[in-house]
Amino acid sequence: MKRKGELKKMAVKLMSQDTKDHIKNLEREKILLEDRLEHLSYTGNMVKMVEIENEIFEIEDTIKKLIG
Repeated sequence: MKRKGELKKMAVKLMSQDTKDHIKNLEREKILLEDRLEHLSYTGNMVKMVEIENEIFEIEDTIKKLIG
């Protein structure tokens, strides 16, 4: 029986290039949002921080769904 990590690697190999590109773009967007979140942590703008945290969660969820 294959381990979970091996199955994910196989799934990535079977993905279309469009899906791989979409995941890369989502990862880039996530990094930018994490940087904004870090900067906002110094301002104390909790409302905006929660909004960005929710966006990050949605990106992570989408990536999980795309990978399978």
